[in-house]
Amino acid sequence: MPKKWYNIATIEIYYTSILKGEILVDNKFDIIQKKKDLKKYEKLGALRFKKIVLNIERVKYKFESKFTPFLLRSYDKISDYFKKKSLNKVKSIEDKERISKDFICKKMLFHKQLNKRMNANYHMDNENPLEIIDYLKWNKKIHERLFKKNLVCIPLFVGISFINPVVGGVFFVGETFSLIINFECINLQNYNLTRLEIVKDKLIKKQLRQQQKYVEENEEAIELISEKINEKNDMLSFEDITNLIKNIDSREKLLQIKNMIEHDKIRYNTKEEKVCY
Repeated sequence: MPKKWYNIATIEIYYTSILKGEILVDNKFDIIQKKKDLKKYEKLGALRFKKIVLNIERVKYKFESKFTPFLLRSYDKISDYFKKKSLNKVKSIEDKERISKDFICKKMLFHKQLNKRMNANYHMDNENPLEIIDYLKWNKKIHERLFKKNLVCIPLFVGISFINPVVGGVFFVGETFSLIINFECINLQNYNLTRLEIVKDKLIKKQLRQQQKYVEENEEAIELISEKINEKNDMLSFEDITNLIKNIDSREKLLQIKNMIEHDKIRYNTKEEKVCY
């Protein structure tokens, strides 16, 4: 597959890359031990906590859906501001291109999550199953840092409670509750990552087959949209796509654009997309 298609994600509202499998280790691992680890994580509450997390997610997106246009516009403006600041700090063309692509991908991810009402680190995309691994590791690192903070703060508030029982007690309870939440988040992500490691070879093969088929079927449209994204140096708006379609000079490209739109509509509406790891 041509290297120029490795970042096909910039065409769609998906944050992935065709060869995302490179983030997974290639060494053989003990499947039996991994399955034992899963049982350990389950005993520590991974499955019970997952139900809580998904219920909270549903409530969160039900509320946020009322403000979707505002949230998207606000996020895009904030993203553009930090993108400009980051670009001003580097001089090489390669670094500028890398930063620009990174911010485009983050924008696309935010739009995808808000439109589909699903957090990237709790739902596996059936067509891009490996992209979730980066989000799981990122989420786990955040909770590990917070967990360490809890371990430092709890003894401190115990000491304060001897001086001021009310203040010390309130903060002690808050930090203890936070410690439990962070522990369960780490445990859940360990559970998720272990499950992915067990089936990683199958997921890599599946993703490569699907992405290659998609590229082959829509090659001309993909190249056209990629050029427009590179020209704008940002994700395309509805108006951009509309103008692009109006100026298409080939029936084949038009059919491929239609195919991509239909493909995305199915993905966004089907319940099969909501596969939780």
